[in-house]
Amino acid sequence: MQQYRDIIKNYTPLKRRGGKPLKRIRHHDILKSNRPTHFSLHCLVRDAAARLPGGVGTRDDVCVLARDSQFIVEEISDSQLSEAVKGGLNRMHYEDDPCVKYDRGRLQWIYLHRDRQESDFEGDST
Repeated sequence: MQQYRDIIKNYTPLKRRGGKPLKRIRHHDILKSNRPTHFSLHCLVRDAAARLPGGVGTRDDVCVLARDSQFIVEEISDSQLSEAVKGGLNRMHYEDDPCVKYDRGRLQWIYLHRDRQESDFEGDST
């Protein structure tokens, strides 16, 4: 059995395709307005997926972990959170270097970056 070490990553500002950092917070109903400007729904979902036990779990498992975030609005419903997480997972699934993939046979999401080292994330802007 492999041993995995948690990588604590500082979130860096999101950048546009041209490389310029975004200067304002993108509004999302499930995220608190006083969060850091660089913390997005994408960051929330990626962090929750990275904390899945064994790197594998259902969307509901990701939602449970996402709810632990200090930047989630406490009053949102489970269905609102589920829809936001669903969209986030689907977008990440189709990135050039996806950190998650969906296993249709097991009906679970798999976090793909578990074997990466901290140095692999240097310069990552998301």
